[in-house]
Amino acid sequence: MKSFIKCASSLLILCIASSSAQYENCEINNELDKQCGAYTYSVVKPFFRYVQQITDDIDKSELKDKEIKEQKEKLLQLDINAVTNRELRSQVADLRQNNNYLQRTIDGLTLISKCETCENRFNALGKALAECNNELSRRKIDLKACQSNISEKEILIDLLAPNSCVRFGQAAGIHRIEVPGINSLLSFDALCDSKAAGPGWMVIQRRFDGKENFYRDWASYRDGFGLLDGDFFLGLEKIYRLTSSQQFELYMYMEGFDGSIKYARYDHFAISGEDDGYALTSLGAFSGNVPIDELRYHEHQKFSTFDRENDIWPKGNCAVDYRAGWWYKACAKCHFTGRILDRSVRNGTSAYWHDFMALRRVQMLIRPKDK
Repeated sequence: MKSFIKCASSLLILCIASSSAQYENCEINNELDKQCGAYTYSVVKPFFRYVQQITDDIDKSELKDKEIKEQKEKLLQLDINAVTNRELRSQVADLRQNNNYLQRTIDGLTLISKCETCENRFNALGKALAECNNELSRRKIDLKACQSNISEKEILIDLLAPNSCVRFGQAAGIHRIEVPGINSLLSFDALCDSKAAGPGWMVIQRRFDGKENFYRDWASYRDGFGLLDGDFFLGLEKIYRLTSSQQFELYMYMEGFDGSIKYARYDHFAISGEDDGYALTSLGAFSGNVPIDELRYHEHQKFSTFDRENDIWPKGNCAVDYRAGWWYKACAKCHFTGRILDRSVRNGTSAYWHDFMALRRVQMLIRPKDK
């Protein structure tokens, strides 16, 4: 474009020179002066306009080229930005994917951590349980040793503290007896007898002089009353403790006014506790020289007194009518707690074995069966 302008400029110079030559010719002729100037301008003016137009076109073209260049640069920048945007989007997508992966990894690690915590706790609990089991085993061993020691002590106590009259053999009389109870050791004096049926018997009831009143309330029969050198009743609670500690046999001694001696023997005598009314729970097998086993009628019957009736007689209180305490049923076939009379008569309030026939003396004795 600049070459074209140079060429046009050269042409313009030539044209001016040509016009000058003509102008020189025109000086000779002043009349031709106006004609020459008008001619020169009319010739050059279109050229000037053309040059000016070309120059404007060139400027416009250069401006457009610049704009086109700028637009191309902008387009190029837009392409670069688009590529960058795509790359950034791809990177964002990758980052999101990585973030999801990391989140899943974190969740997995958290779960693993929780599982490890639970496992650690479980292991700790298992260890504690094992320690408890070991401690329990040690305690069981200690308990077994303690029980063995208790058994040895009980044997020693049994040897040192007699729980029956067997320990004293032929040494009759009053001796101290100790019987293990639920919460305490029951200790009491007992009358041992070796004449009625041999050594080792303990007297739990005796009537021979009639001086003691046997028409007593429940508490008296439970705790015992009377004197061991006279008429007495040992006490239902003591008898219950004795017969619960080991198996006893029972000997019923009776002496008539004619001097005859009779007896009835049972190989397993036991009574229940107070909550069950001190019931006559067992007698076992019977033997003896009496013709009839009269005590069998009272087996399994509860004890009765005038203030605590346990009989089955519908017409009244047997303890009131018979004036004593006994294992009344409806009412009594035998009656060792009855009164001691001065002669042999039939009397329901007397001490008798059969048919209300009064006896002169009666005793109830017990002895451990295995002795």
